[in-house]
Amino acid sequence: MSTSFSKSFEVACDLKTIFAIMKDEASLARLIENSYAQNPSYSVASNPDGSTRIHIYREFEGEWPGFAQSYIGKTLAITEDRLWQNPNENRCLGQTNVKALKDKANVDAKLEISQSGDICTVSISGDIKVSVNFLFDKIGEEIIKKEMLQAIDLEHAHYIEELKRAR
Repeated sequence: MSTSFSKSFEVACDLKTIFAIMKDEASLARLIENSYAQNPSYSVASNPDGSTRIHIYREFEGEWPGFAQSYIGKTLAITEDRLWQNPNENRCLGQTNVKALKDKANVDAKLEISQSGDICTVSISGDIKVSVNFLFDKIGEEIIKKEMLQAIDLEHAHYIEELKRAR
């Protein structure tokens, strides 16, 4: 069993601009700094086929619900690998895989940036699967879904600020 999620947001710019911001290491550093992550690391690599791989590691301290605290602990370590294909004129596809809870929590999602006129829509949709035990799995999926949606909102705000910085 898994929990599905989907979220989109719009930014007023062209695809080339938002994609450049997403893979810019200085922008990525500011995003991670604004997320209050601990012990972060990241890398951006261009592949020979024109695709771009982004690797992000971060830890978060939190107050999780009592039952969840015994499985998560005080610190949640998250590893994310994004792979963006080489964009065409008005669309860029990608995928992301997020792992947490010592690989017992997995998020597999599709990424898309599409441009229509002066607006780009950034979309993510996927599934969250937690495999700890029967009692925790559904609760864990809902906790991770909530955290994922908040992280997407943070990225949206970040990209708006980065666009202001670029202008």
